[in-house]
Formats: sequence, C-alpha cells, structure tokens
Amino acid sequence: MKKVIVIGGGLAGITAAVYLKEKNYEVTLIESSPALGGRTKSFFDSGFNCYLDNGQHILIKGYKNTLELLKKFRAGGNFFYKENFSITFLDKKSNEWQFSISKSVKTVIDFLRLKNLNLSEKISLLKFFMSIKNLKHESLENETALELLERNKQSKNLINNFWKLLIESALNTPIEKTSGQIFLFVLEKMFIEDITNSSLIIPKYSFHESLIVPAEKYLQEKKIKILKACGIEKILIENNMIKGALDKYGNVHFADYYVLAVHPANIQKLINEYKFQLEYQTIINLHIKLSSKKYENKFFAIWDSIIHWVFFHKNHLTVVKSSADNLLKFSNKEIVEIFLNELVLIFPDLSEKLIQIKNDPNNFRLIKEKRATFISELNSLKNRPLISTKFNNLFLAGDYVNTGYPSTIESAVISGRMVADEIDRLSNT
Repeated sequence: MKKVIVIGGGLAGITAAVYLKEKNYEVTLIESSPALGGRTKSFFDSGFNCYLDNGQHILIKGYKNTLELLKKFRAGGNFFYKENFSITFLDKKSNEWQFSISKSVKTVIDFLRLKNLNLSEKISLLKFFMSIKNLKHESLENETALELLERNKQSKNLINNFWKLLIESALNTPIEKTSGQIFLFVLEKMFIEDITNSSLIIPKYSFHESLIVPAEKYLQEKKIKILKACGIEKILIENNMIKGALDKYGNVHFADYYVLAVHPANIQKLINEYKFQLEYQTIINLHIKLSSKKYENKFFAIWDSIIHWVFFHKNHLTVVKSSADNLLKFSNKEIVEIFLNELVLIFPDLSEKLIQIKNDPNNFRLIKEKRATFISELNSLKNRPLISTKFNNLFLAGDYVNTGYPSTIESAVISGRMVADEIDRLSNT
C-alpha cells in the first residue's frame, strides 16, 4: 500500500485525506496547530463559555463537493437549510426587508418591495438579474465587476449598498478590483445553472462543532493517522523528488507522495523557490457577549454601513466585515468602537445593552484574519498555481490553487479531491 503524507489539516487537507483513503492509500494527516480546521478553525473561549469561529462561514447548496463531505461526516443535521436565496436587510432607520430570489413569480414582487431604492433602481436591478444568462465571459476579460455593473445601469446607491456588500462578502475582494468574469461565474452558478444552488446553508453551532469535529471522527473511523501540534519545518528534496518532511521535533516523515495543504505563505517558507504572486484581503470578525431571544439564530445584511453582516448566536453575536484592509489603520479599540456605534444605530432595541457593555473589553473578541483569502482580481487569478508541481511526488491543495472557483470553502474541497484523483492517476500509470 502506497503512503501519502498530507501536510495541513484544513478542509483541503481533510478532503485530500478522505479521498486518498477511499482509493486505498495509507494516509497521514499532519497539522501544525492543536486542532484541525485551518482557516475555518474555532477556539473555545472560557469568557464566552463557547466556541468562537475564526470567521463566520456560510455555505450554499451549490457547494456540491462540500455537501458530499457533510454527508460522509454525518454532519448534515448541524446546519440550517434555507429553501431559496433569501437575505434580511436592516438599515439605520429601523427598516427591515427581505431580498429573495426563487423560481416563483413572487420574486418580481419581492424586487418591487425592496426598500431604500426608487422604482427605477428596482427595475434596473431586476433587469440585470434577468440578463445574466446573456452576458459573455469573453467580453469581461479585462473588466471589473464595478465596470460591469455601471455598464448595466446600476445606480451608485445600488452599487454602494447592495452589490458592494454581496460581492465583497462572497469574494473578499474590493468591488473595484473584482474580476468581472469571476463575478459572472458566481452569478451563473447561483442563479442560472440551478436557482436552488443559491440557497443558503448556515451552521447551527460553531464551525468547529458543526463540521470539524464530525470530520475528525470520520478520519479516525477510517484509520487515517492524525498528527496534531506537529509543525513541518523543512521539506527534504533530492533529485527532483520529495524525500521526507522534517517536523519541529526532529522526526522525518516518509511517504511515496506528499500534499502541501497549507497557506501559500507557509509553502514559500518550506520551499524557497515557490513565490506565489497573490494579493490578499483581511476579514474582521467581532464577537460580542450579548444575547437576544428576539434575534437568536437570525442574521442580517446591513444596508449603508461599514459593517456587512450581523449573526446572532445563543449567547453572543458576531459582526463581520469582509475586504477590510481599509480598517487596519485603526487600533483594535477603535475598530470595536466603530462597530459598536453602528450596532447602536441598527439595533436601537439593543442600544442600552450595548452601551452598558461598551467599556468592558472582556465582552469583546476581535479577530483580524489579515490573509483570509486571495482576492478575485485579474492578476491573482492568472497567478493561481496548478495542483501539480515541478517535483514529481509533491502536490498543492487549497482554495488558492486553480480550481476554476473563487477562494471559497468549495474551492478548498475541490482542490483536495483533485489532488487525490491526480495522485491515483499517476500511481496507476
């Protein structure tokens, strides 16, 4: 039985391990931190008495490969499933409204009920969604999402308060840099290929409890060896082949094939000649120790605000801002204050509670993921590496490799599956 070492216990590494084991390889999964999950990890916070996500994650029904993993891990019951694409918007004037898209004629009515848009803007938004299937990828090769929207008569109000929120949340890329082709790819996948692809899937618990714990249990059941808190410090190379992986304890791990399922920056540390020309953006999450029975298990998109989303959990809420490099100039204390000031305006019924807890730092956990994902702009997309490398027995997995998808959970999962297929193909050639 041939051996494979997978370095990196995020979703790309977990996926590669799962499918390699199914193909009858002996698999060892090595993770540098004490827990699996990679950039989807969570941590237990004793002050909040619960797991807090490194970042708030949403899946969609179009994530076919990810959903297949959920089924394998018997984790499907850990998620809420929306029937269609439906988002609740809130603004600072206490307005609340639904934006929904489905096969039903009701979709047209929902468009006309949208608030903070005049009739002309509502009609132009509806027309744009109806025109998606007629847009041509070739014509968007050098066009940004912003330019595409402006060309299709989307107003500044629509762009700044609707499209910017959705694009920057989905792709973690400033709208003025987002590739028009990738933007169109996402729209086609969600609303043209199969409208049900756009249905949202929300974790009931932390992502660790919802997915990573069931994943690890499955790996153990399948006799996949897991080494945690075991950072790899050096890749041993000889004659264009990987000969071993040296860990921080001085142990060398040997295999027939190796998979690097770690952040590109860490690959560059392990193999100097790899220089990935990818640009990244920050995602900021603020967890606040505040509960509300009224809003529990609800989430909101925020109109005309510096923040994008607010998610209410059982005993805390989470504020999310994607494409957040522009906030890094502020201190942590200043970011917390900016977010709290917004929340007071958006949720006046919670303003008293928010003001009461404002001055106690124990009520807040601010997480800045500075290299959360590579951005979906033209140059980064052109510089995505393939899963194969110049070394005959080394492969790359992660949301950044060229899967054809933007930097998402689904891209990470697809990359792991691609690597397993490629190793098996080479092994049987």
